Amino acid sequence: MRRSCRARALEGVFLMYQNPHHADAGRRLGVIERALLAYERAHPTVNLGIGGLVLFEGRPPGIHELLGQAPLHLPTQPLMSCGLSPGANRRSVWRPRPTLDLGLHVRERVLPAGAGRAGLMSLVNELLAVPFTKGEPLWRMWLIHGYDGEEFAVLYLGHHVLHDGVSAMNNIACVLLGEGGQNGRVRIPRGSGTGRARPVRVMRGAGRLASHLYPPAVRLRDEGLTGERRLAWAGTSLERMRDIGKRHGATVNTVYLAALTSALRQWSYSPWREIERRGRPLWALVPVSTRTEGEQNGIDVRIMPERTRLPCDKVHPAEQIALLKATTEAIRGSAVVDSERALRARTPGWLGHFILSRALSPGSTHLLATNVPGTDRPFDLLGRPVREIVPLSFLPVGHRLAVVLTTYQDQARAGFMVDARFASGADELAALWSAAIDELDASAGPAS
Repeated sequence: MRRSCRARALEGVFLMYQNPHHADAGRRLGVIERALLAYERAHPTVNLGIGGLVLFEGRPPGIHELLGQAPLHLPTQPLMSCGLSPGANRRSVWRPRPTLDLGLHVRERVLPAGAGRAGLMSLVNELLAVPFTKGEPLWRMWLIHGYDGEEFAVLYLGHHVLHDGVSAMNNIACVLLGEGGQNGRVRIPRGSGTGRARPVRVMRGAGRLASHLYPPAVRLRDEGLTGERRLAWAGTSLERMRDIGKRHGATVNTVYLAALTSALRQWSYSPWREIERRGRPLWALVPVSTRTEGEQNGIDVRIMPERTRLPCDKVHPAEQIALLKATTEAIRGSAVVDSERALRARTPGWLGHFILSRALSPGSTHLLATNVPGTDRPFDLLGRPVREIVPLSFLPVGHRLAVVLTTYQDQARAGFMVDARFASGADELAALWSAAIDELDASAGPAS
């Protein structure tokens, strides 16, 4: 699509962002951040972009309007104007850039009229494979429209070393939607690898995490995996999931994992089909956020890799819920937070790399399943209300699938990333998860 001269002129005003934090000192990467970079270097084909697909009601704004939003809100998230200095992982530093070419980070894609959701999904799958530019700030955003006369989308992706799932959603809310920013002078946050901790505490935390990754998982015969992601999603109401959880005596997270367990019992390409024949468990990597109440708006990586068994050998939903309660709800306690804080205080890089690479290895886990807290506040983009937010995960090397749940107001959305080898089963998996929610609802007894 040819843009008018006026649109190009307006856009040019906003293309070069003058970074108010350019004189700030850089900061070193934390343990998990360095481990993520090491993982990427060991697996050059992996794409560690995470974020969200935001669907809006109404006609799209012009690209120049979207470009005009970023300079208003980027100052509240200074790491988004930083690039990584070259060098080995342990010497990598976030360095503020004096200027930021927004044209490299905020782009527009116009689909043919009538392309519909199928056209949108095809484009999103293509953009998920676009690599990040080394040395530049590790995020990007696309305005996508034309596929529907009454809907448009914005796709946001940031490198996992820039943020975890919680802070990725914060970035979407802040930079795109203008919510959640901090007032006053904001500086580049200190690295999560600073602080003091006793060596005994560090080793105890590392030992606890490493021990949870044993015994090894059954390795699947997945030589044909491409590493390319294919997206599908499913949704229900958050209130419904809370009610199901209340009647089962469980959390929303447990309900989400129980529905995933049931779906994986039936999915055509489920790793459970091969594992079941060997009489071994299906293991999921469930990253746990260690953020405290006052750290929810930070932009950095505050997670610990935990592992849990999905009880696919149990048929009845009540049994699945009970087993998941006993494992997943127990790991979301102070011991996990203590371990993470101890590890990021003094852990050597090699130990952090070992723990993360072991957790992501198909020899330890078969899938990634995470839950990112959302918001109950309504958002809009220049007066266009958000219709739904679909969370996006990366796909670990050697894994067939990764799943992430998030919420927006009373919506709960599960985003399914499936390796392109099994792309034909992506929608099937999403539909099975929805059917499992129905089954959990029916089996939970009468509503209170």
